Amino acid sequence: MLILLILFQVNWNFRAPVRPGDTITGEVTVTQVRPDKPITDLDTRVVRGDGIVALQGSAVCYTMPLAR
Repeated sequence: MLILLILFQVNWNFRAPVRPGDTITGEVTVTQVRPDKPITDLDTRVVRGDGIVALQGSAVCYTMPLAR
């Protein structure tokens, strides 16, 4: 299933550089879902292969499944 995701607001803190060849892992945690609209609050984090957090922050997004 395809999902449309629109970021309304992002608050990201770039904490360490990521360079070509680095392995990174993205982590997203849903912290809140509005009951009246498909708007979701997320905590976001990107961790390098050596365990260093490269990006940490939050985002507010609108999600909607796309018709097949």
